Amino acid sequence: MIRKPIFNTEVHKVSLISGTQFDRSLLLVEWQFQDLESSVVKHHISLEVNRNGHVSFEATEIGSQTHLTIVSSNETILRDSDTYVAKITSCNGAGVCVTATSEKLLVDSTPPILGGFMNPMSWTNAGNKTKIKLVWYGFEDNESGMREYLIGISKLYSGDELSYGLRTLKHSNRLQQTLSLTLTEKLNTNDMIVLTVIGINNVGLRSDVGKVSVTLVSSNTNNTDGILVFQRHSCISHYCNNDCTCAIVGKKCTNEIKTACTELRNASDFMLNISVYFGLSSIPSTMSSSTRCLSGFWTDKSPLKTVLRYEWSVGENGGAPGYGIFDPTTENVWHDNGIFRNIVYCLPSHKRLHHGQQYKLYVKAWVSENEFKIFHSNSLLIDSTPPMILQGHSVIESDTNNECLRDVDYVKYLKPFKVCWGGVFFEKEGKLVTYEISGGTKPFGMYEFFILSVIISSFFNILQLNLLFYIYPDPINHVCSMFFLI
Repeated sequence: MIRKPIFNTEVHKVSLISGTQFDRSLLLVEWQFQDLESSVVKHHISLEVNRNGHVSFEATEIGSQTHLTIVSSNETILRDSDTYVAKITSCNGAGVCVTATSEKLLVDSTPPILGGFMNPMSWTNAGNKTKIKLVWYGFEDNESGMREYLIGISKLYSGDELSYGLRTLKHSNRLQQTLSLTLTEKLNTNDMIVLTVIGINNVGLRSDVGKVSVTLVSSNTNNTDGILVFQRHSCISHYCNNDCTCAIVGKKCTNEIKTACTELRNASDFMLNISVYFGLSSIPSTMSSSTRCLSGFWTDKSPLKTVLRYEWSVGENGGAPGYGIFDPTTENVWHDNGIFRNIVYCLPSHKRLHHGQQYKLYVKAWVSENEFKIFHSNSLLIDSTPPMILQGHSVIESDTNNECLRDVDYVKYLKPFKVCWGGVFFEKEGKLVTYEISGGTKPFGMYEFFILSVIISSFFNILQLNLLFYIYPDPINHVCSMFFLI
């Protein structure tokens, strides 16, 4: 064994935290075995649930390839909250086999359930600073568990200037979470501040943004300490779209708005310079094999305008933001992202990203409480199928002089010959970018070499006389798809 089985989450960009994966529509397993005497001729792969040994996927004979992308369009293989191991059994030409097992992989495509702040919360003034004690509860994640929380405090709806930015606190195994911190400035009785809390689970997915407005109420005549009192029914709308801190979760306030929202359609790049991309970890992507999850990010290089907060949406190409993803009659089309410049969104179980469909990521940048500008990414194509083999075409071995016009079965000693597969493979949605070529002296023999660009033919030098060679080209499309479809 050269390399034990691993779950490669980097190729398809489906992981935020090592040992976990947020996408349950696909899985990439890699391995490598070697046998110098009789060659590796086949592999057997099984995917097992770690807690009970249930086999969720099994392929009895794969040949000598060293990786496999498993695509489960109906999502029956991977389930949220399960931890998986891959077992690879490699067999040589003599029928001797060995088995290796990967490390564990936790799968969870659901974000945490949003909680909120609770009483009692207090404040104290000492010198020229204010210290507050916060309490929150109700965040739940039954699939992967809670990991940490982000806390922000501001005089504004989307700020965090009073808390020195977003503060991170690890989850404790208690019903209530608490945090005491000193603010950047001194507050006074009757001041109103906005508290923000975001939960993050053990695969790195963020909850919705929770916000509440509180007023500092003094407990003594010196106004040196007191409690934080919730504004439950009398809070103001902070933005022209009626975003506020006291509405029902997921809803807007119903206050009368005096200033209408204005989209800055003619704002120049000199005022706002935001570039939007699909992809993860600041690596843009134009294609994806996932039928469930989307990720994206954006860069803000605006020299004059300061963005107060961002909202995001996703929609099918050619439609309005949210089209084909969100139901505007029952769901919010735009989602608050605070000051974050990245998103990961997995569709609920009854929805899918459609093969062959193109999508766009939209970002709404608010520069005031009633002015915004919308930016969008280039299209992302969903390609969840492998390249096809065209009927009536096959791989041939050709003499180097006849340019793949005639198949030959014998060549002279040490004379190079050409392996040809022009017209054999076809990719409808994307494009073929790589062929992996394996060759050996028996079917699925382990002598391998690789070609890193799209070509129609390849040279292969015979190094020994009177040997029978078997050649196997495997096409790889733009999303690295050499699939096993379920």
